[in-house]
Amino acid sequence: MDSIGWRALLVVGFLLGQGVLIYTFYETQKMTRQIEMIRLAKELSADFYVKDGLYRELRNAIEACQPLYKSWGGRFDHDEINRYLGFFEDIGYYASNGFLSKDIVGHLYGAYIIEAYEYPEIRRYIALLRQNAKQPTAFEQFEKLAIELEADARFAELAKAARGMCQGAKPTSG
Repeated sequence: MDSIGWRALLVVGFLLGQGVLIYTFYETQKMTRQIEMIRLAKELSADFYVKDGLYRELRNAIEACQPLYKSWGGRFDHDEINRYLGFFEDIGYYASNGFLSKDIVGHLYGAYIIEAYEYPEIRRYIALLRQNAKQPTAFEQFEKLAIELEADARFAELAKAARGMCQGAKPTSG
Protein backbone atom coordinates (compact mmCIF):
# COMPACT_ATOMS: atom_id res chain seq x y z
CA MET A 1 0.00 0.00 0.00
CA ASP A 2 1.41 3.41 -0.89
CA SER A 3 1.72 6.27 1.60
CA ILE A 4 -1.49 7.96 0.41
CA GLY A 5 -3.42 4.72 1.00
CA TRP A 6 -1.99 4.40 4.52
CA ARG A 7 -2.80 8.01 5.30
CA ALA A 8 -6.35 7.56 4.03
CA LEU A 9 -6.71 4.42 6.14
CA LEU A 10 -5.37 6.26 9.20
CA VAL A 11 -7.76 9.17 8.63
CA VAL A 12 -10.73 6.80 8.22
CA GLY A 13 -9.66 4.88 11.34
CA PHE A 14 -9.23 8.09 13.29
CA LEU A 15 -12.65 9.41 12.22
CA LEU A 16 -14.28 6.09 13.03
CA GLY A 17 -12.64 6.10 16.46
CA GLN A 18 -13.84 9.66 17.08
CA GLY A 19 -17.36 8.68 16.06
CA VAL A 20 -17.34 5.78 18.53
CA LEU A 21 -15.96 8.07 21.23
CA ILE A 22 -18.65 10.70 20.64
CA TYR A 23 -21.40 8.05 20.58
CA THR A 24 -20.11 6.54 23.84
CA PHE A 25 -19.96 9.98 25.44
CA TYR A 26 -23.58 10.78 24.56
CA GLU A 27 -24.83 7.36 25.64
CA THR A 28 -23.03 7.77 28.98
CA GLN A 29 -24.58 11.23 29.39
CA LYS A 30 -28.02 9.80 28.63
CA MET A 31 -27.57 7.00 31.16
CA THR A 32 -26.31 9.43 33.81
CA ARG A 33 -29.32 11.65 33.22
CA GLN A 34 -31.68 8.69 33.62
CA ILE A 35 -29.96 7.68 36.87
CA GLU A 36 -30.27 11.24 38.20
CA MET A 37 -33.93 11.35 37.16
CA ILE A 38 -34.60 8.15 39.10
CA ARG A 39 -32.70 9.49 42.11
CA LEU A 40 -34.75 12.71 42.08
CA ALA A 41 -37.98 10.74 41.73
CA LYS A 42 -37.06 8.54 44.70
CA GLU A 43 -36.21 11.55 46.87
CA LEU A 44 -39.45 13.30 45.98
CA SER A 45 -41.44 10.11 46.58
CA ALA A 46 -39.88 9.72 50.02
CA ASP A 47 -41.00 13.26 50.85
CA PHE A 48 -44.48 12.77 49.44
CA TYR A 49 -45.30 9.28 50.64
CA VAL A 50 -43.21 8.76 53.77
CA LYS A 51 -41.65 11.78 55.44
CA ASP A 52 -44.35 14.42 55.40
CA GLY A 53 -47.66 13.63 57.10
CA LEU A 54 -49.17 16.84 55.73
CA TYR A 55 -49.18 15.48 52.19
CA ARG A 56 -50.96 12.32 53.31
CA GLU A 57 -53.51 14.31 55.34
CA LEU A 58 -54.30 16.62 52.43
CA ARG A 59 -54.54 13.73 49.95
CA ASN A 60 -56.97 11.97 52.26
CA ALA A 61 -59.04 15.12 52.82
CA ILE A 62 -59.34 15.67 49.06
CA GLU A 63 -60.33 12.05 48.46
CA ALA A 64 -62.94 12.32 51.24
CA CYS A 65 -64.27 15.60 49.78
CA GLN A 66 -63.63 17.43 53.04
CA PRO A 67 -63.19 21.19 53.34
CA LEU A 68 -59.50 22.09 53.25
CA TYR A 69 -58.83 25.76 53.92
CA LYS A 70 -59.30 26.91 57.54
CA SER A 71 -61.00 30.12 56.43
CA TRP A 72 -63.60 27.97 54.66
CA GLY A 73 -64.20 25.46 57.47
CA GLY A 74 -61.28 23.14 56.76
CA ARG A 75 -58.31 22.22 58.90
CA PHE A 76 -55.38 23.40 56.74
CA ASP A 77 -53.91 26.87 56.80
CA HIS A 78 -52.59 28.90 53.89
CA ASP A 79 -49.01 27.68 54.31
CA GLU A 80 -50.02 24.02 54.39
CA ILE A 81 -52.11 24.25 51.24
CA ASN A 82 -49.36 26.22 49.54
CA ARG A 83 -46.83 23.56 50.52
CA TYR A 84 -48.98 20.79 49.06
CA LEU A 85 -49.66 22.65 45.83
CA GLY A 86 -46.06 23.86 45.77
CA PHE A 87 -44.89 20.25 45.72
CA PHE A 88 -46.91 19.67 42.54
CA GLU A 89 -45.72 23.02 41.18
CA ASP A 90 -42.14 21.80 41.59
CA ILE A 91 -42.99 18.47 39.95
CA GLY A 92 -44.48 20.41 37.02
CA TYR A 93 -41.35 22.52 36.75
CA TYR A 94 -39.09 19.47 36.81
CA ALA A 95 -41.21 17.75 34.17
CA SER A 96 -41.42 20.76 31.86
CA ASN A 97 -37.65 21.19 32.00
CA GLY A 98 -36.87 17.52 31.41
CA PHE A 99 -35.59 16.70 34.89
CA LEU A 100 -38.45 14.22 35.36
CA SER A 101 -40.18 12.37 32.56
CA LYS A 102 -43.94 12.64 32.18
CA ASP A 103 -44.12 8.84 32.53
CA ILE A 104 -42.43 8.93 35.94
CA VAL A 105 -44.59 11.84 37.07
CA GLY A 106 -47.76 10.14 35.88
CA HIS A 107 -46.82 6.87 37.52
CA LEU A 108 -45.91 8.35 40.89
CA TYR A 109 -48.25 11.31 41.25
CA GLY A 110 -50.73 11.37 38.36
CA ALA A 111 -53.80 10.46 40.39
CA TYR A 112 -53.02 12.93 43.16
CA ILE A 113 -52.24 15.77 40.76
CA ILE A 114 -55.49 15.23 38.86
CA GLU A 115 -57.57 14.87 42.03
CA ALA A 116 -56.11 18.08 43.46
CA TYR A 117 -56.56 19.95 40.19
CA GLU A 118 -60.20 18.88 39.83
CA TYR A 119 -61.04 19.54 43.49
CA PRO A 120 -63.36 22.59 43.44
CA GLU A 121 -61.91 24.12 46.59
CA ILE A 122 -58.36 23.89 45.22
CA ARG A 123 -59.43 25.60 42.00
CA ARG A 124 -61.15 28.33 43.99
CA TYR A 125 -58.13 28.72 46.28
CA ILE A 126 -55.77 29.14 43.31
CA ALA A 127 -58.12 31.58 41.55
CA LEU A 128 -58.41 33.76 44.65
CA LEU A 129 -54.67 33.62 45.28
CA ARG A 130 -54.01 34.75 41.72
CA GLN A 131 -56.56 37.55 41.98
CA ASN A 132 -56.23 38.80 45.57
CA ALA A 133 -52.50 38.32 46.01
CA LYS A 134 -51.79 39.64 42.52
CA GLN A 135 -49.95 36.43 41.59
CA PRO A 136 -51.33 35.62 38.13
CA THR A 137 -48.89 32.75 37.62
CA ALA A 138 -49.39 31.08 41.01
CA PHE A 139 -49.29 27.29 40.60
CA GLU A 140 -49.15 27.61 36.83
CA GLN A 141 -46.77 24.65 36.44
CA PHE A 142 -49.11 22.49 38.54
CA GLU A 143 -52.05 23.51 36.36
CA LYS A 144 -50.19 22.84 33.09
CA LEU A 145 -49.03 19.45 34.34
CA ALA A 146 -52.55 18.46 35.44
CA ILE A 147 -53.96 19.42 32.04
CA GLU A 148 -51.25 17.40 30.27
CA LEU A 149 -51.90 14.38 32.47
CA GLU A 150 -55.65 14.61 31.89
CA ALA A 151 -55.02 14.65 28.14
CA ASP A 152 -53.09 11.37 28.45
CA ALA A 153 -55.36 8.42 27.59
CA ARG A 154 -54.02 6.50 30.60
CA PHE A 155 -55.61 9.06 32.92
CA ALA A 156 -58.84 9.81 31.04
CA GLU A 157 -61.06 7.70 33.32
CA LEU A 158 -59.39 9.05 36.44
CA ALA A 159 -59.86 12.63 35.25
CA LYS A 160 -63.53 11.96 34.53
CA ALA A 161 -64.02 10.39 37.97
CA ALA A 162 -62.14 13.21 39.70
CA ARG A 163 -64.37 15.83 38.06
CA GLY A 164 -67.47 14.21 39.53
CA MET A 165 -65.88 12.94 42.74
CA CYS A 166 -67.15 15.66 45.07
CA GLN A 167 -70.22 16.88 43.21
CA GLY A 168 -72.54 16.10 46.12
CA ALA A 169 -70.17 17.40 48.79
CA LYS A 170 -71.19 20.32 50.96
CA PRO A 171 -69.88 23.54 49.36
CA THR A 172 -67.38 25.57 51.32
CA SER A 173 -68.33 29.00 52.58
CA GLY A 174 -66.35 32.21 52.15
